[in-house]
Amino acid sequence: MINEKELHDFGLDFNVDIPEEADDKFRLIPQSEYVPEWEQEVDRYLRISGHLPKNTIMYTHIEVPKDLEPTRLNAWYTEQIRRCKEGYSGMSGKMYFFYHFCWIQGQKKKQRPDFRVIDNVWFTFVEACQKSNEWGIICVKRRRVGASWKEAADVLHDCIFNTHFNVGMNSKTERDSYSLFNKIKFLYEHLPAFLRIPTTKSNTKSFLDFSYTVKDKAGNKNTKGNFSTVLAVAPTDTAYEGLMLSKWVCDEAGKIRNLATLWQYTEDCLMQETRRVGMPIIFGTAGDIGAEGKDLEYMWRNANQYKLKKFFFAGWMGLNCDEYGNDDRVNCIRWVVYERHRREGLRIEELNTFIQKYPLTVPEAFTVTTSAGVGNIIKIKAQQQSLREIPVKSTKGRFTMTTNGVVNWVPDLMGKCVLYEHPKDAVESLYIGGCDPADHNEVFNEVSDLSMYIIKRREGTDPARIVFEYTDRPSDVTEYYEQAMMASIYYNKAKILIERNRYGMINFFEKSEYKYLLARTPKGIIRVNGTKTTTYGLQMTPANKDYLKGLIAKYVEDDYEFIPSYELLEEFAYFGARNTDRAMAFGVALILLEDYNYPVTSTAEAKSKIPHFGYKNIGGRITRVTY
Repeated sequence: MINEKELHDFGLDFNVDIPEEADDKFRLIPQSEYVPEWEQEVDRYLRISGHLPKNTIMYTHIEVPKDLEPTRLNAWYTEQIRRCKEGYSGMSGKMYFFYHFCWIQGQKKKQRPDFRVIDNVWFTFVEACQKSNEWGIICVKRRRVGASWKEAADVLHDCIFNTHFNVGMNSKTERDSYSLFNKIKFLYEHLPAFLRIPTTKSNTKSFLDFSYTVKDKAGNKNTKGNFSTVLAVAPTDTAYEGLMLSKWVCDEAGKIRNLATLWQYTEDCLMQETRRVGMPIIFGTAGDIGAEGKDLEYMWRNANQYKLKKFFFAGWMGLNCDEYGNDDRVNCIRWVVYERHRREGLRIEELNTFIQKYPLTVPEAFTVTTSAGVGNIIKIKAQQQSLREIPVKSTKGRFTMTTNGVVNWVPDLMGKCVLYEHPKDAVESLYIGGCDPADHNEVFNEVSDLSMYIIKRREGTDPARIVFEYTDRPSDVTEYYEQAMMASIYYNKAKILIERNRYGMINFFEKSEYKYLLARTPKGIIRVNGTKTTTYGLQMTPANKDYLKGLIAKYVEDDYEFIPSYELLEEFAYFGARNTDRAMAFGVALILLEDYNYPVTSTAEAKSKIPHFGYKNIGGRITRVTY
């Protein structure tokens, strides 16, 4: 028999908190629930989020008149077609078509789209790129923004108001491609009759031909219409091979593993001789950047080389609008920030997924959604925002050494070394470092960089913080070893911890007679492995890597505001999903830092505390005295 305690534990006491009935409208965060720390985060996002144009026109949907005589009705048709092509009253042509004549399928019923400023901005952007006959679009967006419906309307507009316009479209799978295609058919079937061009020549589950066949008086078949077509296919490498496309629409691009290969084959279909005249539109939520999403991220970062214009559909856009279609930017950003904090206790991949669904910045759109990453992602992103607004003062440069062994810092805008703070004199062991080196000279995209961080230990109430970083991939690794060695000397001969399996760097330091700068295996690593060793460096075993990750996570949690490197923060988010040489080097430095977890004193101060003894003849007796 179930007792009362078991009932409570299982949730069967029936004293449940029944939620109140509410509508499905956007819900503001009540002012009584504002959290000061989170409000500072809201303010930071507001400063960098930008503004959309302000609309002051109250739009209402047009209805096809039913009481006009034929001549006036035809004139009305002609004017509406002109407006769909050229735009009207602040709307672009595509927006006018979408808002006034398209019906979309809602969760419960069909409905006409509301006017939203961001939608008008999007369609205006599409029209401009299309008229360039050169530039395509790459769009990273938030979830549930209706992008598929808008793009279906864009394609339908092209096929209705142009002749011989051929569109190829795909989504992440064959099924999703057909679903996208069905949106075009739904829009077409619910258009007013005067805009519907017969499609009787071919209308299948994956192909739509905007033409029809008629017989002349002699019984001969003739094809009429716009001769425009839409083809939906699965995202295979050669899906469009041999076709000539006026537009290529790639939906859910962040979830297509072969996006790069698909692009290589499909771009030829958009070319006329040496010039691209067809328009690619690649859009979607970023997906798992460590896997299928990496091609979308790469294309975004190299958009100019691909001749793609970027469009970022931020998490607050279109989320809640006033009656004029203007976004409630402040309250929508606040909702996103508060929702993130509400989900902080979830697994890291769930929190990352939510951030990616509602990104407030482009880097957030490319947040890894697997369990990869290390540290509190919200704090990492907050510090990245701070660095974008107010970058930490730093100097790029390199080190040189005189013939008598004196190291000098030489500022150089092309240098790979980044100095945040010059060393402090007369303080022993104030600086320690960590290094993620290499032994080979290969230089290509997938090869790791060599990275090094020097940290100033905790001094008084100031936490430990980065004072120097160096990340490079020189053609000769000796150049890296030299700069790392000179950096160590410059920072008061700071001890440097490296991975023990990188013998090239150890041998270089030994031949240069600076092996004493290399740290031996730290006590923390000895405790983790349960064995004692006095060798140089550490072996990066799975247990040691977990220890490293724990130290990074702790530093982010306690002192994230003192991290000066945007790139390092970025690698924390991607840790485990790609090469993260900066993060590894910083983590190695933190491992060594654990061995120096005691107060720092200056050399002069330390000497002043050492008692000095001497001997004096006092009253005929030799007596020891303290000075």
